[in-house]
Amino acid sequence: MKIPATLTTAILLPVLFAGTAIAQDTPSADQAASESRAVGWALSKIVGPAGRQSNLDQTRDAMRKIFLAADINGGGVSDADYLLRAQTHAARGRASTVSGILLLDIDGDGAVTREEIESQMGGRARAPIPADGVTLEPTPDQIRQRLETLVGTVLQHDRDGDSVIVFAEMLAAAGNMAPPVEPPPDSSRQIPSYLDKDGDGTVTMEEYSAVLEQAIAIIDEDGDGTLSPDEKAKGNELARQFISRETGERRAEEKARRQRELERKLIEGCAMPEVPGDARILLLAAYEGIALSTVSIGGDDEVVQVIDVHIEEGDRPLYVVVGSHHAVVWRLSGAVGRVAVFVADSQKRTRDGRARIGVVGLPKDRVHFTGMRDCVPRYEEGGRIKKSQREVMERVIGRPVDDTVVHYGIGQASLPGGAIKEKHTYPETVTPPKGTPGEPLWREMLHYNSGGLVRIEAESVVSPLPVGPYEVLPQEAGLAQLLDEGALGPYGKDRSELLETIENSPELSRHPTSFVLGRALLVIQRKIAFPAGLAGAHSVTFVLPPGVPEPDGNPGHSPVIRPSADP
Repeated sequence: MKIPATLTTAILLPVLFAGTAIAQDTPSADQAASESRAVGWALSKIVGPAGRQSNLDQTRDAMRKIFLAADINGGGVSDADYLLRAQTHAARGRASTVSGILLLDIDGDGAVTREEIESQMGGRARAPIPADGVTLEPTPDQIRQRLETLVGTVLQHDRDGDSVIVFAEMLAAAGNMAPPVEPPPDSSRQIPSYLDKDGDGTVTMEEYSAVLEQAIAIIDEDGDGTLSPDEKAKGNELARQFISRETGERRAEEKARRQRELERKLIEGCAMPEVPGDARILLLAAYEGIALSTVSIGGDDEVVQVIDVHIEEGDRPLYVVVGSHHAVVWRLSGAVGRVAVFVADSQKRTRDGRARIGVVGLPKDRVHFTGMRDCVPRYEEGGRIKKSQREVMERVIGRPVDDTVVHYGIGQASLPGGAIKEKHTYPETVTPPKGTPGEPLWREMLHYNSGGLVRIEAESVVSPLPVGPYEVLPQEAGLAQLLDEGALGPYGKDRSELLETIENSPELSRHPTSFVLGRALLVIQRKIAFPAGLAGAHSVTFVLPPGVPEPDGNPGHSPVIRPSADP
């Protein structure tokens, strides 16, 4: 006997849109909620693309085609079908990555060399730079930097560092870049798994058709096999309610999926040493230090700061994890024998992903550097860290953190007590010279770095990167150094003489004249390298006279005026 459509509607609709609270009461409620969700899905299809026609037989035929498209292996729709689809997609992604690298193989020998990459990237490196509505020709230094960036992006796949990407390395790159191979969530499936009424892992055509007929019985109230305008309007409203709820669940599901994927990558890439015995786990997150280092880490193109850590007396061993936004040399003193493991991380990294970080005061076998960014929770605005980052780190370590210290600018931290000194007198600081051309900038350096310039012996630093004395110190210290050496000089003429040059220079047009002339004007006297960190308040304005070689490095936010005649 056919159940009247109105009675079917009265039975199903309260459950269909009752939400998840009912579904958690009993196993039978779970089953009812799943069935109602299945009917809601079918309703959305009937009034959607599959049901554009009023004739329900045509709708049934369209729905059958949807099922057959999903049933790749012919045994009903299951995870196996979606896994095969995901594997096919991943295979296409791998093939695309390999072919993209092979496009650079000019001589066709199956290997891509640095020379082959450079020969094809030169045009992109020399391309004009759009800026604030105008197009600027890149400087020679910008061309070199852009070319190095382009080449470095490709050579990141060169695992053995010989500047040649062989086929095995291409395959490895393809494997790393391919999407994850796993069945998608229900929200992304043509046929969702909750249509599987008997729970055997496969949605059969019979189960699929039964759900479709339940939905048709709800919407086709008079049972005439066609949908009237009123029946379509009712179906559209029911489908809208279902889709609205599904959209919310889909977003939550996708957010959870992305979080799981991020956690998986972090857990795989952030391996940390085991916690020895009853060691106390301490987390110290800082944004920056208050002093500059005399040594660079991984090259002179980054500002390196110094943070001192004093280890207090005690018997319990310590497992210390430190992280910073800036590149930092962490100097340990006090009862350093308590430190069983010292894990250090920095948001500043080289192109190949290694952290610009160093440690002084511990033997190398007790220091560990993380393999990728975000392994250690970072300082967030307001003096906090993200709970999710801390939880991931704890999963990597295998134990909860005992104590956490979060602070913006640190001179010295005392552990495990957690006391922080924002003002700190560093031993072995460099005394800025007086009575020299650079004296004003030495004073300005102390304004931004109250701890001064700390002398570090490169040989004492444990780091994942090469450590060496700066040739040109960063920020104001470097400007003062260049002034004292005579490589820079103050601009001694009327600034108005530079107005015409500024107004006629496309490279400077993005800066207001007041910005360019409102900063210290320094004339480049000979070949130099720009100090690192000339951004924001640390920027100045350089004047490059004709005949003086282009500087190396990056001027940051500092404009470079190139007058046509000597100033």
